[in-house]
Amino acid sequence: MIEDIHIAYKINKNGFRVKVNKEFFNITYPQEVWDRFPSPIKKETIENFIFLATQTLPLLMDKENIRYEMNSPVLKSLLLNPVLNYIPFSNDSAGNPNLPSLRSFINMNYKFDSHRVKLPNYNPRNKDRSVILFTFGKESLLNFAVSEEIGLDPVLVYVQEPDIKYMDETKQEIQNMYEIKHKNDLVDELSKEFGKEVYRIENMLGVTRYPEYFNLCKPDIGWATQLTEYALLMLPFTHYFHAKHIVFGNEASCSEHYLTEEGFRMNPVYDQSKPWTFELSKMLHILTKQVSAMSLVEPLHELAIIKILHQRYPAYAKYQMSCFADSNTAKNSRWCHSCSKCARIYVMIRALGIDPKSINIRKDMFTKENKSYFSIFNEDNNNMKPYDYSGLGRDEMLYAFYLAYKRGAKGYLISQFKRKFLKEAMEREDELHNEFMTLHTSDTIPKKIAAKVCSIYQEELDR
Repeated sequence: MIEDIHIAYKINKNGFRVKVNKEFFNITYPQEVWDRFPSPIKKETIENFIFLATQTLPLLMDKENIRYEMNSPVLKSLLLNPVLNYIPFSNDSAGNPNLPSLRSFINMNYKFDSHRVKLPNYNPRNKDRSVILFTFGKESLLNFAVSEEIGLDPVLVYVQEPDIKYMDETKQEIQNMYEIKHKNDLVDELSKEFGKEVYRIENMLGVTRYPEYFNLCKPDIGWATQLTEYALLMLPFTHYFHAKHIVFGNEASCSEHYLTEEGFRMNPVYDQSKPWTFELSKMLHILTKQVSAMSLVEPLHELAIIKILHQRYPAYAKYQMSCFADSNTAKNSRWCHSCSKCARIYVMIRALGIDPKSINIRKDMFTKENKSYFSIFNEDNNNMKPYDYSGLGRDEMLYAFYLAYKRGAKGYLISQFKRKFLKEAMEREDELHNEFMTLHTSDTIPKKIAAKVCSIYQEELDR
């Protein structure tokens, strides 16, 4: 019996390999990018990434000790924060009390070969260029388009993580994931149209986010640090392309929070929030002295992002894929048409008068059988993705239904909206417009860049 979780790694010619107990997971880069990344910063980046990506494994495996064959990473104490801020949400989603998992996490014993701190001697010569975490979501597409327009010469990087099979306990059915399949098709199509390479990092360690991978039924705590991991994985690209900015798709709503029943102020996507983006920039500066994180869509809510993307950049907009494609119904379409993410995008597209077929949504989702996917109707939390489950997107969905109704949309759910929510939406119309269709703060964006992007956004929102 293995009492400790044992972690080791080995650098190879196109990335590195992480060993978790007796299993191996490769993180793979384009070889020319990896070759140019200097050894001292390479080692520090890897060790911080490995700790960040594996620190929650004892929670999954009911262990107290985790042994790392490496130095204690320089950012260790900072890297604990996103987990501590995610645990209450994870437990709230699962209906579990917080004390057991908080106690277990705080009581974990991390063992390292050494605790000597030695920052890498790394002084890159970077410029105003952007490396974009590219997902084909509406935010990353707008980041791409606006970066090109204002001259940030964007580099597109897609982090590919394994698809898995899992048991859907509600349906009692094995489900497959098809995200890789559809995104590979989109990469080929976009690259051909724009003559733009989409670089790829294969992160096989990402499979350990899933409790199902270990045949466990546990809260999904492994997602707490995903974007922070990606920030570290981007550093070989910022070095290779002399880029100063890592760009994420963190819209205004990513900084919203709610109170759990136990009184925790909780953000479902804490490591996408503005406060954490500031902390992330500090960490990147510690390692690189120059690179920082920002989100060019920070001033915008989802409705505004979709409006601007489709009005100003329709050639980019058609590639949108926001569904996780994590069920059997996504086998032949990049939209499964059977999840709260698809439902949310559908009502927003209809709200703005955009043809759903322009982004390959093929089904009418305003029918009765789709009611449980729309969080505003509070039908069934089992059908909700985490953000929708939290209730934070309720008012934006209210406004989207109202705009769709005003445009003459028909269907069972429009009738339900009219009966239950039309009066509220009409009374709050000005408030809802000001919240969801105007600019908000752009604090993570350098002032010169913010002035350019906000000018573009305002021009489109005024149309």
